[in-house]
Amino acid sequence: MKKIFYLVFLVLFTLYFMGCAYYNTFYNAKKYYNSGKKIIIQSEEEGRLNQEAINNLDKAISKSKKVLLQYPGSRWSDDAQYLIAMSNFYKGNYEKARDAFEDFLYEYPDSEFRKKARIWYGKTLWNLDQREAARQEWKSASQIIQSDELMGELYFLIGEAFFENERYDSARTYYGKLADIKGSERKVEALFTLVDIAIKTDKNEEAVQYLDRLSNMVLLPDQLDKLQVLQLEIYRKQGKYEQAKKIINKKLNSEKNKNIWGALELQLALIYKEEGNIDKCISRLINITENYQNTEESAHAYYILGEINTFILQNYEEAAKYYSNVPGEFQESEFADEAQKKYDILTRFQEKNKKYNSTKKLINAIESEPDSSVAESDTMAISPTKGDSLSREEVQKQDEEEKQIQTSNSDPLASYKDYYRLKY
Repeated sequence: MKKIFYLVFLVLFTLYFMGCAYYNTFYNAKKYYNSGKKIIIQSEEEGRLNQEAINNLDKAISKSKKVLLQYPGSRWSDDAQYLIAMSNFYKGNYEKARDAFEDFLYEYPDSEFRKKARIWYGKTLWNLDQREAARQEWKSASQIIQSDELMGELYFLIGEAFFENERYDSARTYYGKLADIKGSERKVEALFTLVDIAIKTDKNEEAVQYLDRLSNMVLLPDQLDKLQVLQLEIYRKQGKYEQAKKIINKKLNSEKNKNIWGALELQLALIYKEEGNIDKCISRLINITENYQNTEESAHAYYILGEINTFILQNYEEAAKYYSNVPGEFQESEFADEAQKKYDILTRFQEKNKKYNSTKKLINAIESEPDSSVAESDTMAISPTKGDSLSREEVQKQDEEEKQIQTSNSDPLASYKDYYRLKY
């Protein structure tokens, strides 16, 4: 009897131990995934790729695969497969994410994560440029989703996809649907994006309406900061310069607004620019680049300095210098690509301009010299038989002089051709 009891106890203990080991493996996978996801999102906002996040997601994938291999068919198998798909998505490995999502949808038709997986599967297809397939997946998923949370997630991903491709009308539609869902955690984020779209499309009154909705909501400290800056940007867009300057100066004198000083100074610089006070604008922009280095505001300041030097001061060398600083200052700046393009154009222009000026000097030098070919022909006309008595050395010297004359005659043609090509 004791022997049977001992065997039963041993079996139960073994099963318990295996269950604990299995759960710990999955628990660690989920922990690494959540940590990696959080850091990835923060890294995107800060404009940098965080290796720690990548490492955590790799560990989440590794441990999830261990769950599938060592404990197939267990209660957390669908969780593990879902984590593999999502971890690959956040790493940017969209092909692996697509394959993992497809395996999940095939293997686990009754999983609680199925509806959410279909939403993110659509986003994965969109990122792989399979746009029509993504739309069909989202449309199909929307017909079976009933919760506000999941519907909000769906609208957010569709809106984000259109926004990233600058299809603002379509993005506005889906963000607007999301903003009307009471139970969605994405509602605040959607309203901020709607403000951004309204500003980009010069619909200032619409932006004010969204800001009013945000001001009546409970916001986090960083969201309140963002709200204040956007309100001032709208004042500037509406031409309410004095009102905006008064508020900005008041906020710049308060330590509690220290987190947004750079953004406030940038708005002040833009107001000076729009008022035509270029000297004050430049001074404020340079102050931003010196005091708020490696931020979105300093990158924007460098870009505006490039614009001023290009289109107002026409100092192209300075403009190229400022444009070149934008991508390195803040990699995720919305002005990074445009600044790089303008830097390349100005660099090519400067090279062509130098060559043009050099060619122009040569043209001026040629035009100011006497016609040596005419002088030579006159000399030949006066003494046509001179060559008859020339020595061998003198004949060779005369041939070399004639070659030089031919060269001088041909060079101006090439120089003129180059001159007008560079000029026009």
